[in-house]
Amino acid sequence: MWGPKTRRRDLHDGPTYGWIHTDTGITQVQLSLFRVTTGRSRGGRRPEVSWVVDWEGDLSNERFAPIKGTDLPVTPEAVANGTWDILACVLLRHEMSLNPDRYGLPEREVA
Repeated sequence: MWGPKTRRRDLHDGPTYGWIHTDTGITQVQLSLFRVTTGRSRGGRRPEVSWVVDWEGDLSNERFAPIKGTDLPVTPEAVANGTWDILACVLLRHEMSLNPDRYGLPEREVA
């Protein structure tokens, strides 16, 4: 009735670089911001817009060379005020602290 669901993903900004501080040092990441529009081809409804970041670890750091990530969600407010890259770095740091093995980091001891 409403037609097939569509998803369009357009590069909006980037690539740009960010830095993530970890217990073992600083890691540089490359970030690209994408605007994602989803909706139906019919029905007159306004399409939904969301913002996601694709990232890639610093290729000069062997621990991060194979690590790439896609569709890290960021808020429309961060995009509007130009801080989407900072938010993405904060979210990536949190992800790295939750899954240190995946990113080649030593596991933190919980006191």
